[in-house]
Order: sequence, then C-alpha cells, then structure tokens
Amino acid sequence: MELNGVMGRLYNGMDWITKLVYVQFLWLLGSVAGLVIGGIFPATMAMFAVLRKMIQREEEFSFFQTFWGTFRREFWKSNALGGIITLLGFILYFYLVFLKAHEGAVSIILYILVLSITFVFLITNLFLGPVFVHYQLRFFQYLKMSLLFCLSCPFHGISMIGGLVAFYFFMTYVPGLLPFFSVSLLAWFLMFMGNLAFEKAKQEEAAEKLSI
Repeated sequence: MELNGVMGRLYNGMDWITKLVYVQFLWLLGSVAGLVIGGIFPATMAMFAVLRKMIQREEEFSFFQTFWGTFRREFWKSNALGGIITLLGFILYFYLVFLKAHEGAVSIILYILVLSITFVFLITNLFLGPVFVHYQLRFFQYLKMSLLFCLSCPFHGISMIGGLVAFYFFMTYVPGLLPFFSVSLLAWFLMFMGNLAFEKAKQEEAAEKLSI
C-alpha cells in the first residue's frame, strides 16, 4: 500500500535514515576489516558507491553486494589515493605551522598563499569520493577531475564546505548520533552535491555539442 501525505513523508524519512544507519554500519565493518588504516579509504569509497545509487534512485540493488564489491575491487587504488592526499595534507599543514611561527611580510604572504592552496585542496578532497565512484578514470585523473570540479563548480564546492561546518556543529550538539549515521550523513550530502555538479557539467557539455 502506498502512503501519501504526512504519513508518506514520515515513512520515506525513516526509510532514508535506516538506510544511512545501515551504510554507516557497513563502513565501520569495512574500516575494521582493513585494520582501520588500510580499510578506511576503501570503505569510504564503497560507501560513496552505495550512496550514489541511492541518490540516483537505482532500483533493485544490494547495499551489501555494492559495498563489498567496491571495497574489494578498489582496495589498493583507494588506499593509494588516500596515501597521496594524506601526504599532501601533512605537507600543507607543516608549511602552515612553519609560516605562522615566523614574522615578516614575506611569511605573511606565503602563509596566505599556502592557506589558499589548502582551501582548494580541501574542496578537491570533498569532490574526490563522488568523482571516484561516478567516473571510470586512470589513477591520477581522479585527482585532476576533482580539482577541475573544485575550480569550475565553486558554488557546489562552497556548499560542501558549508555542509561540513553545519555537520560539525550538529554533531557537537547531538553527539549521540555519531555511531549511527554521522559519517554516512556527511557522505550523502557530499555525494548529493557532487551529483548536482556532475549533472551541471553534463548539461553544459551537451549544450556545447548542440552549439557546434
């Protein structure tokens, strides 16, 4: 029986929350299966793969099979990407701390420059998960494509940052939700915004072909 009105919206909302809780449970299992350090990146990419199907309203797909299939298939690639962005993050953090500890006009200018690069780096990383599960690319092309979306879709990127900040304050006030659907909720939002950016790029590409 199909539910309409308030009951229908309530049912859909509870169904959505239940799915997010299940996705986060799979993410936790995947992270533990890889001994956390080796599992968190493939588990995160597998979570994005499931959420992408949710957002695109794909019918009749298994959350479990989609998650573990992606986890196994992309284990080494996602860990390699995770290692690269972790290394770059540490390098940027080191320079931020180093430059902040020094005085002078040159240090201030360099600090602002590195801070700007760090901001772009952060948004690029927020696009990385959605890009990874949406496109079939070569290894370094995932980073290039994520950077391209960061620069070409500033509204979506800034919205991701806004969602990240809102998520932080929300979880600060309701920390009891952290074990249930904190990571999956944030990932859903990032995938949702990423999907909007992908649709925008697809429409622009189609418009360019028509104008030729």
